[in-house]
Amino acid sequence: MPNRVEKGWQNYQTAKTVRKARQEIKRNRKSQRVRRRDWNTYNFDDLDAFEDMDLPDSERMLPRGSQERRRAQLEMALSALREDEADTF
Repeated sequence: MPNRVEKGWQNYQTAKTVRKARQEIKRNRKSQRVRRRDWNTYNFDDLDAFEDMDLPDSERMLPRGSQERRRAQLEMALSALREDEADTF
């Protein structure tokens, strides 16, 4: 009957073989989907055709009023900071 130390080494050896087997399994064996290219409908050879297209001149990245809201939040934060500084002195 194996003692505690021998049993520990046996467990270590079995765990080592399991780890080794796990390393040999290749990751991501399933192939990735093919990239869609249906967005590529423009003919980039004829650049004059882009002038005829009805594309917007600019696109809004942030909703309307977001700059004013951010300025108001900044002013509120600065005023609170100034009040805290005035209270400490």
